[in-house]
Amino acid sequence: MSSSKRAPELKSVADSLSGLPATEAAALRMALQEILTKTDGTSADFEARLGLIQRRLLAAGTKGSVESPPEQPAD
Repeated sequence: MSSSKRAPELKSVADSLSGLPATEAAALRMALQEILTKTDGTSADFEARLGLIQRRLLAAGTKGSVESPPEQPAD
C-alpha cells in the first residue's frame, strides 16, 4: 500500500490528536511516525499498526493518558 493510499487514514489519526493534551499527542505522533518508517509495506502490517494507534487514542480519550495495550500477535 502506497503512502498516498494511506493518507486518508493517517489524516484521520492526525485529526484525532488535535483534542489531546500535548504530551499525549506527542506520544501518538511518535507512534504514527513508526507507521511511516517501520511498516513492511504490506496492508496487514499497516492495518495492525494503525489499529494499535487507534487503541491508544481510545485509551487516551477514556482514561486521560496514553497507555499501550498488550501487543497482539499478527494473524
